[in-house]
Amino acid sequence: MTQLYGANPLQDAGLYDDILTELMTSKAGVVAQWMEKDEPLAGGAGLKIKAMRAHDFEGRKELLTETSRRINIRSTGHSWCLAQDEGCGGSGIYAKGTCGECGNGLIDSRFIPIWQEAYRHHKELRNEAAEMGPGVVKRVERDLAQAAKILQDLGVQVEAGDDDVQVASR
Repeated sequence: MTQLYGANPLQDAGLYDDILTELMTSKAGVVAQWMEKDEPLAGGAGLKIKAMRAHDFEGRKELLTETSRRINIRSTGHSWCLAQDEGCGGSGIYAKGTCGECGNGLIDSRFIPIWQEAYRHHKELRNEAAEMGPGVVKRVERDLAQAAKILQDLGVQVEAGDDDVQVASR
């Protein structure tokens, strides 16, 4: 269908150029935020970006533009996926905790509210999980620990109370 749609001679070819220009501008903006020294990053790809931004580059704009052209950047809704050819095959969309450990996953400050809510929700699930058995408890505790680690990597202090969770920003 994509090939059939793309081959339609009645389409406005200029629209595709406009879309590509907007995409490249947006991707360069995302990469520019990652390169800011104070931008907290989590995930395996976040560690790579932190190492890269420790170097001085001439022509920062060219670096950002070229980097954004060369890499795929996909939002999962809770992270960025930088997998080029291989990766989780998209399963990180459904199991968000895996993105924090994945070498292709990158989580920046845009996603802090999502991870705060995931942490709060898993904390809430603890009581229900106990009623469902040890397997469910193990899964909830694993997901809770992953959310806590990601928040900590992003500079958010996670403090657990008795009945409620307070997540204090940096």
